Amino acid sequence: MRATGQIVFHFDPEDPNMYKDIPGYLADIENTGFYGFPAHPSDNRVKIGHHGEGIPMESLSNEFIMQTHNQHIATEEKRWRKFMYTWFPNLANRPIIDSRLCMYCDTFDGDFLIDYDPDITNFLIAAGGSGHGWKFTPVIGNIIADIVEGKPNELSQKFRWRKNEDGAIEQSRFKDVYLGEPSL
Repeated sequence: MRATGQIVFHFDPEDPNMYKDIPGYLADIENTGFYGFPAHPSDNRVKIGHHGEGIPMESLSNEFIMQTHNQHIATEEKRWRKFMYTWFPNLANRPIIDSRLCMYCDTFDGDFLIDYDPDITNFLIAAGGSGHGWKFTPVIGNIIADIVEGKPNELSQKFRWRKNEDGAIEQSRFKDVYLGEPSL
């Protein structure tokens, strides 16, 4: 498992109506990693996040999280604005209302880990969902129940305990064309 922080931004659109009816989107997630949502109904903010490599987190203390956020915010903002110039030019120069560090805890390959710990008797681990894992709760709950009850489940092998012996990684998160210092 790997703990990372993913910065998300909330922008103030000049014309919120342009963003009220757009669907939640993954903007070519395999190549850019950016995703977002329509304008929020209560305050019109537009949230844009990035599902990428993230910033390694050595601690989950509030102080460390804020320090890490502040250390990376300027570079991250440049990445977002570069993305927006291409995909949402009307938002590219709009003010940021809010930003935060969204905590992730992922497996090396991006799949869930749902299995018994091989070193601790009767200790089941169900992890790896990170910020998007809540969407899978109805499905994951059934898989967990099947494993606990010893019932066969076609996904139990996919989410079994595994080691990263071959250096496998989740490709869509680590081939980010927007990494590094962008030129605007």
